[in-house]
Amino acid sequence: MIPTEALATVRYLSWPHWSIFLLIGLYALLNTWGVKLFARFNSLLTVFKFIVPLLTIIVLFTFKGDHHNYHVPDLLGLHHILTAIIAGGIIYGFNGVQMIVNFTSEAKNPARDIPIALFCALGLGLALYLGLQAAFLHSANLSIDYKSPFIQLVATLNLAWMVILLQVGAAVSPSDAGFSYVASSTRMLTALSHFGQLPRYFSRLHPKYHISHRSLVANTVISIAFFFIFKTWIALVVVVSSFHLLSYLAGPLAVSKLRQTMPAAKRIFRMPIAWFISPFLFITICLLFVMAGAWNNIIVTCVCLLAQLVYLLINYRGIKLWNACQRSWYLPCWLIALTVIAMFGQNLYVALFAGATLYFIGVRVKA
Repeated sequence: MIPTEALATVRYLSWPHWSIFLLIGLYALLNTWGVKLFARFNSLLTVFKFIVPLLTIIVLFTFKGDHHNYHVPDLLGLHHILTAIIAGGIIYGFNGVQMIVNFTSEAKNPARDIPIALFCALGLGLALYLGLQAAFLHSANLSIDYKSPFIQLVATLNLAWMVILLQVGAAVSPSDAGFSYVASSTRMLTALSHFGQLPRYFSRLHPKYHISHRSLVANTVISIAFFFIFKTWIALVVVVSSFHLLSYLAGPLAVSKLRQTMPAAKRIFRMPIAWFISPFLFITICLLFVMAGAWNNIIVTCVCLLAQLVYLLINYRGIKLWNACQRSWYLPCWLIALTVIAMFGQNLYVALFAGATLYFIGVRVKA
């Protein structure tokens, strides 16, 4: 996510390509002082990020539109919907809400604050995205191939001031997201280290700022490395969306497994109708992963298998190699099965059956 957002900022501002390294370094520098500075810095930018699209929606709806744009037969159907979700940036755009959960340990009242923040962010984000889509369809000429859709659209409507505002917003929004993802992923790295999935070296926290500067530095280096590997914004977005799907994968399995093994445990937040939401979410993730395409899935699978090898090398002494293999075999099987389905035609019915089967196996494997 971090090099993707930095690269987006560089492109919008027409800066030299090498300035992405300065931006990533700036994101890391601003995060060295912990969550308090992050909260102050992020709040102002978040308000701006909501004002610009909201104003865009209002302005576009003031112009006479074409209601036929809302009914395009060629874009209907489950296959097109799933393709839009994985390739159109929907997963990429909504992934930011996971940062709310990542900051749980620093919330004063997690049982109250986390659900409110999570559902408000999802609701506001969904309303904003739907509003922008509806406003664009209302005013756009669908015979035009828009390269920068909203900027080109308002330019054709002779709204020069709106073009400038959108350009500023298009530069500020990705940089704010990049700054946020440095904070979030640094805490992920620290948590992985704390639970023994990475070396303990990264789990040491600064006594004042409560952040692992070692994780921050490592995260910055990893971000730059990913930029060198994928280089273009489109290549980064596609592979990042697939990794997002993998990060969601553990949720429905963990909820179902814990409901079986610890049904009476006291929880600060209890998800309703988990018996339906968990399998539905898991199967949906499987379908979306298949729709990402075979070549993309092959890359993701190779990266994950390499990560699994690192996990085995780190843990083979503490939990023994065979025990480690027993704990980690499920993810490679999931990856390989869905990648094979993607290679042979992306059949949704086969993917649906495979998702249901893999869910049934996943909640019953020995953890």
